[in-house]
Amino acid sequence: MPIGTLKLFHDVIYYTTKLNPIMLGTKFLFNGNFKAINNSLKNMKHETSPLDVKYYSTTPYMFGDKKVKYALIPKSVYKSTLPKKFTPNYLTYNMQKHLKDNEAVFDFMIQIQTNDKEMPINDASVKWDEKKAPFIKLGQIKIPAQVFTTKQRYDLAEILSFSPGHSLLDHRPIGDINIARIKIYEEMSKFRHNRNKKDLFEPNESYFNSFD
Repeated sequence: MPIGTLKLFHDVIYYTTKLNPIMLGTKFLFNGNFKAINNSLKNMKHETSPLDVKYYSTTPYMFGDKKVKYALIPKSVYKSTLPKKFTPNYLTYNMQKHLKDNEAVFDFMIQIQTNDKEMPINDASVKWDEKKAPFIKLGQIKIPAQVFTTKQRYDLAEILSFSPGHSLLDHRPIGDINIARIKIYEEMSKFRHNRNKKDLFEPNESYFNSFD
């Protein structure tokens, strides 16, 4: 995560919306951050499917009295392939093709902080050394075979809200970026629901069970 601190995140938003992106690049160059951005751009690639991607929290969370980062590692038997011709919705198509007859499986893993200085909580650009803090598997997440490309599911997606702060106290988010995300996500959700003239909505288990 090249934009690892709250200050850098603020600068990116400010310069790209209020000033000039070229000024942002110049600022990053002189502050020693340009290399990280450049490396990220070089590493950009097309993924076969969101169900084939490794996910890392990059930001830390509490785990009882310990600080951890999360990872989801794909373990599905089925693997998608890249299309011969890319379309705007090829990822949706590949996900639905995967889930038509196959479940999706991810290993859920945590990485426990072992050194405060080498593994800071307020700079997400610093990768925690896996040799000193290896990921530990806690369990698996399984997404059953299903059809999600329905109007009911699409309508639900438009009214859902997300927050890293929606957690148990023992697993609460920590660090400047996470604290900022809680407020930012809340304001973004309010704006989107007001724009769409929709009430804030939080589905429960019975609601999901009502789906076809």
